[in-house]
Amino acid sequence: MTIIERSDVLHLAQQEDLVWKFKRLRQVEIIDAGAFDGASMLAGSSMALLSVGLDGLLDGSVKEDLKRAGALVLAAHAMLGMAEMFRTGVQPAEFRECFVTGGSTIRGLSTIESAGVRGAFARGVIDGTKTLRQ
Repeated sequence: MTIIERSDVLHLAQQEDLVWKFKRLRQVEIIDAGAFDGASMLAGSSMALLSVGLDGLLDGSVKEDLKRAGALVLAAHAMLGMAEMFRTGVQPAEFRECFVTGGSTIRGLSTIESAGVRGAFARGVIDGTKTLRQ
């Protein structure tokens, strides 16, 4: 993923040329100047932030008798499937609803929500973006 800050300095043809070049590598998003640091934090650091949650999932799996290496393979495939759904525009809440039937999934989600994990991730992005702005 490449993010490019929208600029009044670049002519439209120059911007299109820049996007065309970077699309050879992968996805490109044009970001408004005021949102660029937040986008940089999300695109550049979110994998590190999300890896903390993954470690927690692996720890719980090991506690429930899975081998860590095998649990990582299972989680990696689940994350790949989830990423593909998000790339199509499915929103996280909509995605979760596909799995919640009143049993184990909702109980696990309730435990995570009561621990304030969503807020901690939000604060991680906000605090990291503040550091970028400094």
